[in-house]
Amino acid sequence: MEEKEKKDFSTIYEIKKRINDSNFGTNYKSKIKSNEFSFIIEKIYFDERYERDEPNFSEILKKNKNTIHPNLLKIYGYYYKDDYYFIFKEITKCSLYDLIEVNFHFSEYHIAAICYSILNVLDFLHGKKFIHFNIKSENILITKEGKIKLGGFYEQEIPVRSMIGISIIYDCKNDKSPSLKKPELYSPLLIDFLNKCLNIDYKSRPNAKQLLQHPFINDLGKKYYNSDIFSEILIEYPELKKLKPKSISYSYSKSKSDSNSDSDSNSDSDSDSDTFIQKDD
Repeated sequence: MEEKEKKDFSTIYEIKKRINDSNFGTNYKSKIKSNEFSFIIEKIYFDERYERDEPNFSEILKKNKNTIHPNLLKIYGYYYKDDYYFIFKEITKCSLYDLIEVNFHFSEYHIAAICYSILNVLDFLHGKKFIHFNIKSENILITKEGKIKLGGFYEQEIPVRSMIGISIIYDCKNDKSPSLKKPELYSPLLIDFLNKCLNIDYKSRPNAKQLLQHPFINDLGKKYYNSDIFSEILIEYPELKKLKPKSISYSYSKSKSDSNSDSDSNSDSDSDSDTFIQKDD
């Protein structure tokens, strides 16, 4: 069995409130007592049974902590106590999943900037022979400064696949290559980019480095990467959160007239142009 980091840091911080549950444990907003520095603590249950399944988890945490990139969520430290890992992480404002859940309208430049950020950090991780465990909307995070961060864990020595989690606008069936529901509602650049990402033939599917050169990413994504578009999202997010629908599904609207004319889709008639629309079921 591996040697765990067993120092107890619980006396130097205090937990302010529970935020949510993660795949592995529970997240809490916390702060250092001496200087009010805020961060997230993820508390993960990890007894001997889990240790048999993940015998190198402490080593994975160490690699995560020592791997630094502008689009990678920072891990400040961790320790093990009473069958739990306590992981200190950079604080963020919301996740991509949170925005989807509150019916935020994504434009193509939002999509391009998000993909540019995530492809940047994936290219960096792949260069170090790391692969991310679980790329999904819950692990794509936005800081209070409006920067995109990739959270979750990653490890070495695992074959890399470049498929990106963008299933909200695709019908994925069996082992066939996915296709768009309404391709006429999308720009040709975005369609071409998605088709390359979701090519089921791994031999011809581009990797992260190659996808960074795609015009949708290299032009549009790079242009909005350091803009204020996500700071603007954070201003709108609290109000959207109050209006959170009970159940939603997803489509895309090119304009108000397009969404109004599609009477069977229940699209939001007040949508802005070039936005993803999330519809009440």
